[in-house]
Amino acid sequence: MKQNYKVVLLAVLVTAGALLLYLIPPIGDVTKRVWMLSDLFPDSTGRVAEEMPGLPLAMQPDTDSTAVALAADSIAADSTLASTDGAPRDMHNTPTVPANLPEGTTPILDYSGGANGGMGHIAGLLRGVAKLQRKVRIAYYGDSFIESDILTCDLRQLLQDRFGGEGIGWAGCKLTGTDQKPTVSITASHIEDRNHLNRGKFRTSLMGPSLRYYLPQNGARITYQGTAFRRHLSQWTATQLYVRAPSGMTVTTQLPSDSLSTTHTLEAQPGVQIVETAGQTSRIDYSLSFSGSDAQLLGVTLEGSTGIQLDNFGMRSESGHSLAYIPDDVLQAVAAHHSYDLIIVHFGLNATWKGISNAQCRAYIDKTKQSIQHLRQYFPAATILVVSVSDRDQRDADGLHTMDGVERMVAHQAIMAQELGVCFFNLFEAMGGRDSMSQLVALGHANKDYTHINFKGGADLAQLIFDALMAYL
Repeated sequence: MKQNYKVVLLAVLVTAGALLLYLIPPIGDVTKRVWMLSDLFPDSTGRVAEEMPGLPLAMQPDTDSTAVALAADSIAADSTLASTDGAPRDMHNTPTVPANLPEGTTPILDYSGGANGGMGHIAGLLRGVAKLQRKVRIAYYGDSFIESDILTCDLRQLLQDRFGGEGIGWAGCKLTGTDQKPTVSITASHIEDRNHLNRGKFRTSLMGPSLRYYLPQNGARITYQGTAFRRHLSQWTATQLYVRAPSGMTVTTQLPSDSLSTTHTLEAQPGVQIVETAGQTSRIDYSLSFSGSDAQLLGVTLEGSTGIQLDNFGMRSESGHSLAYIPDDVLQAVAAHHSYDLIIVHFGLNATWKGISNAQCRAYIDKTKQSIQHLRQYFPAATILVVSVSDRDQRDADGLHTMDGVERMVAHQAIMAQELGVCFFNLFEAMGGRDSMSQLVALGHANKDYTHINFKGGADLAQLIFDALMAYL
């Protein structure tokens, strides 16, 4: 009887503690209010009382969300939304859109005014890609929304179908729970993965462009093999392994077409070194030999010699702020050997919650601007495309509907693009606006968390982005 009493008491205490978590207020732009019974009793007390300042009717709830650019202009003019550092904001003119936008296509808004960061750069390269003697490279940065190469594998396929190219592009050095990709086969031994989810073990100063790094042991081995998950992935022509070897390293490579392996000797130095292997292949094997315990692997690129290359840099639970801390030596090496022509920045899901305020949105985008500015230092000519948060649905008193913070975040992301003089794509609008995630779930194209798409939904959204890009050609 006493034992049963203790069990009941423990259950009551745990339940009470879980409910009391609601009393902890959101802090800054990353923490959210915890409400354990949100599915049964939707929280209305956490809603922000303030209006969306200066928003036109087209951005108000229960209307067609088609005027984010106007919303951005209106919000940016509101004095309560000044930059957190107090600096004057560099506002650009009305955005340009394609002259002959196909009906039903949501446009990419170009705030560059013809300067770097706009659509002119990437559009010109795509028009002349057949005459280029190099690849056109695209980096797609995002969170768990594009994890596992969701969305990006279909966008890559669409681009390579039209403009040529082969291979997955950037890949990690080990398949992990946060980096499982059916678009490449990786077999690795004696290698540990490190990313920001490895609390206490991850060092930001060591991460590569994918926001992670790998710790090999002497004798480590890696094998990469193409897959048929999407077209153009089964083989590639050029391979680059990015390594830090402060104590030196010997890297041995083997292609199936070669009867002998090739040995590469890396000097002892602190910076990033690259092992390049030429030759069309569907597989490559690496073996590593070194002394000491200070070596790191950053990743590998598997790509063609011409056409399009699109790299998936999806990192679960990432807000986009870590991009500001990618080490200088990494971006210098990438800019010298793997420079990008288009950088897509697609974050915000992990910084959007019910009741988010204008000030919290402002704090979030001010930090994200630092990330984009950091990348622009090393890729000054690249087109920068900010993709807004997607629809995210949550249960309220009337059922499943768009979380009330989503449209506020979309509008602020448009502000960010305008202030930076880069491009903006309203994915929320393109996918159908309010309650569109619920529609994807009903079709079996999104998960029942009403937040994340699956590969079917990824194909849907990749087509929307592709159509918006092609409208500029």
